[in-house]
Amino acid sequence: MTGTLMLAGLTGVCIGTYGYLDATAPRWLAWPMLLAGIALAAVGFAVAGRRVERTRYRPDRWRAGESSPSSRVWERPS
Repeated sequence: MTGTLMLAGLTGVCIGTYGYLDATAPRWLAWPMLLAGIALAAVGFAVAGRRVERTRYRPDRWRAGESSPSSRVWERPS
């Protein structure tokens, strides 16, 4: 469903843009298709955003020796 909404929306945007830029195309086609395409693409983005699951991953805090790149210069190799 998400892919269909996105493709239909982008197709509508392309047709609307073509209708707006082409002098021989009917003007009544340009704005409705452009607005409908933008609306369908926005709905597609919203539906796709609901399906994304976010993790609660939190990286560990850095310790004092890890926060400075110059601290590795003074380490003695083992």
